[in-house]
Order: sequence, then C-alpha cells, then structure tokens
Amino acid sequence: MTEYCIIFAIIFLIQFRNVSTDKGYLIRTVLSFCILFLYGGLRTNCNDFDVYESFYDVAYKYGANAAIDYNDHIEYGWAVISHLFPSFRLLIMAQTFLFCSIYAYLTYKYIPSKYSWIIILMLFITGDKSVMFMCSAMRNSVAISILLLSFPFMLKRKWFIVIALVLAASTIHTSALIFIPVVGIIAFLTHRTVQMHKVELYIWVALLVSLVVFPINTLIEPFSVLFMQEDLFRYYDVISAQHTSAGIAATYGSVLLSVGVLYYTYKYARTIEENLIGRLSLLMTYSYLLGTLNVRVVQNYLMFFVLFMALICKCRMSRAIKIVYFALVLIFFGYALFVVELNNQYCHFDSFETVI
Repeated sequence: MTEYCIIFAIIFLIQFRNVSTDKGYLIRTVLSFCILFLYGGLRTNCNDFDVYESFYDVAYKYGANAAIDYNDHIEYGWAVISHLFPSFRLLIMAQTFLFCSIYAYLTYKYIPSKYSWIIILMLFITGDKSVMFMCSAMRNSVAISILLLSFPFMLKRKWFIVIALVLAASTIHTSALIFIPVVGIIAFLTHRTVQMHKVELYIWVALLVSLVVFPINTLIEPFSVLFMQEDLFRYYDVISAQHTSAGIAATYGSVLLSVGVLYYTYKYARTIEENLIGRLSLLMTYSYLLGTLNVRVVQNYLMFFVLFMALICKCRMSRAIKIVYFALVLIFFGYALFVVELNNQYCHFDSFETVI
C-alpha cells in the first residue's frame, strides 16, 4: 500500500498545476494517467497474476483451444488474445493501458480541469474496487473498460456500435451481456426524459425502501454464479466474506449515498450527461443492498459515481451539503478500503508489487 499511496499522492498534486487551455488540461490528464499506467503496467504480483500468467503460457504455446481445455472458466476471446500477444508483460501493459486511457478520456471529456483532483482522490479511496481491481481481474477489467468506452456512444445514440461493443466484451467476460445492456437501457430512457421528474423520483425512492426492507438478496443469490466464473467456490467465499464484514454499515452507507445522488439528479442535473451519470451512479449505490452480488455491480459501475462526485462539487448546491456529503463518501469508502478490505483474509492488495 505504500507505493500505492505515493503514486496517488504524486498524481493528486499534479492536478493543482494550473492550466488555462484545453491543450494544457489534456497534457496534464495524459501525464497523470501515464504515471498510473506505469504503476499498473509494470506490476509483478496482484491477486490473480499467477492464474492469468499460467493461462497465457498455455494459450501462447498451444493455442486458444488448449487453453480452454486447461481452464474452461475463462472465455474463448481471452484465450485468443493471450495466444496473439508475444509476451505476458505486453498483455499486462495493453490491458492496463486500456483502462487508464478510458479513465483519462472520461475525466478530460466530462470533468472541468479545476475538479480533476476529485477524480484522482475518488480513484484512490475506492482503489480496491477500481484501480487495484482492474489490475487484478484482467478479463473483467477489459469488459469494464469496454463498458466505459460504450458510454460516449450511448450519449450519441450510436446503438449499433454499442451492440458491437457488448458482443466483443462478452467474449472476454460473460457478465458484459448483463452490465452493458443495463447501462444502455438507462441511457435510452434518459434520452427520452432527460431530467428526472417526480414520478421517476418516487420510483427510485420506493425501490430504495424495498431493497432495505425486503431481503431480496436471497432471491438474486443464484445469479451470482454468472459473475464469479474465474473460480466459482473461491470467489463465492471472497464475496460472501466482504458482504458479511460490511454488514449494517453498508446498508446505512448505501442509503446515505443514494439520497445524495437522488437529490443531485432530481434538483441539479440539467444536461443529458449529468442526468445519465446520476442515474448510473444510483446503480452503484443501490448495489450495496443486493447481497453477495453487490461486489461485481460496484466494480462495473463505480467510475460513474467517481464522475458524479466531481459533478456534485461543481453544481450550485449548498456548500455545507457538499462538504457533509463529500465527507460521508470519503469515510464510507475509506473504511471499506483501509479497514474492511485490508483486513480481509482474501485481500492481497497490500502485497501489490511492481518492477519500479
């Protein structure tokens, strides 16, 4: 964790370098995420590193079919990619470059330069679900990167491109068949309504109350199988342990975070981008009420909440409300990372190693 904190401290400080032009902001953003790319791309140990390296060795030497015979929990598309790359290090760097470039693009495209520090701070405090997770679960990382890549096309209503991206992502990680279409459906509905009206607000509130009151996690538990294909039993234990350790704090935290997102989206979101990011952030905050399935949902939709935090800071909401909400968010995710995650027996992020 020491290297992780140092790297993010450097990137965070870079955000306060004054830029007066779009070109200057672009250069600053590229520099920031290049540092993150080097940190992740040169990693030598991070959770599933050995599993992916062993799979790569088989795929590269004997072909995609042999790799699938070796580990049939991994999709064929990843086997083909592993076979085509000349070295495992280049594969790691390509996968890291993909998610770092997507993070950089979304930051530069949708967040004003004076608020980019919020993106970096949020990525740091949610590291177990964002940066560290993307470095660890390589296939899921590519699928999530493609999900984020589809976001601008959804805003432009280029649905054929979105469908193509869904199909491509599903050959890497099957969960993309669920997570990307859900975003597409919400994007489609957002284009029709844009701003959140009272009826929709009431629906979201009713859903939140229902998730708190009724134990629907027992109903959706079987669907967890789809999102834990790498090693079914091990991942089930990991996710169950994380959910149990969060306990009632996750419930109260989810409600508080969700209320903030609802308040902003209903009262302050004006553009199609702001309204869509707000609604997608609700998917993330509500997911803490979904039992063991919440972990995968959070990992897929977290970046929208990261963007949301910058949007809420730039809106005309009361400064006092902003400060209180921002503090709650930092406490919630800080506790999840430094207390829950780092004390989890399955956590290996504290031993993350790089060539640097």
